Amino acid sequence: GRGGSMSNSNVGKVDSASTPAAVADPRAAEEPPTEPPTEPPTKHPTKPPTKPPTKPPPSERPYVFDETMMTIRTMDAFKSFGWVRGGGLLGGPLGIEKVIPGKQAESLGVKVGFQIAAVDRVPVETAGEFTAEISKVKAKYQGQEVAPVEVTFNVFHDE
Repeated sequence: GRGGSMSNSNVGKVDSASTPAAVADPRAAEEPPTEPPTEPPTKHPTKPPTKPPTKPPPSERPYVFDETMMTIRTMDAFKSFGWVRGGGLLGGPLGIEKVIPGKQAESLGVKVGFQIAAVDRVPVETAGEFTAEISKVKAKYQGQEVAPVEVTFNVFHDE
């Protein structure tokens, strides 16, 4: 009986050898491992948006100062203006809704109901435009004590 058991173990060896593990991934070897080069993002210059602007940028709008309806205050852009203004993110009118006591707006005579019309004679209509112009002033006077900025307000007289 011993001979039979030997031939059985031989058959087991042949079976395992006839299925080599290397057959499992012939396809993986065919694909080149290097990916196609991706274009650098700097290749295309940033193009201006194609849709036409609904209104000209602040720098192209005419600055009109009407003494009967407007007033100018020279403020320090580095300090808190000391007001709460409207406009918000939706772009409503930049009306002064609250003047905080002890800040520069109050000492300069800015009153509730004034509406910000321009920054350094650049007309602004939205909170975003106002903030952008103030940022330019701050950059211009960087490293100095004060950043003087002329803020033009519309003063609406209630009849």
